[in-house]
Amino acid sequence: MCPFCLSDNACGVANIEPCWCFNIIVPREMLALLSSEQKDKMCVCRQCIDWYEKDRSGFLKKFHLS
Repeated sequence: MCPFCLSDNACGVANIEPCWCFNIIVPREMLALLSSEQKDKMCVCRQCIDWYEKDRSGFLKKFHLS
């Protein structure tokens, strides 16, 4: 599950094929918002990454991170 929106992030890290998340750059500032318990254990979903990149202030406001 995505640590922000809690939706299925379609992570395939446990599959034989590499996960989509190995081929995408998650902004460092976004990763810094994760707790130490979430880091390296949860994948941020593509929708949240796109939203953060397009409307950072809206994303932060929605998840009470600003």
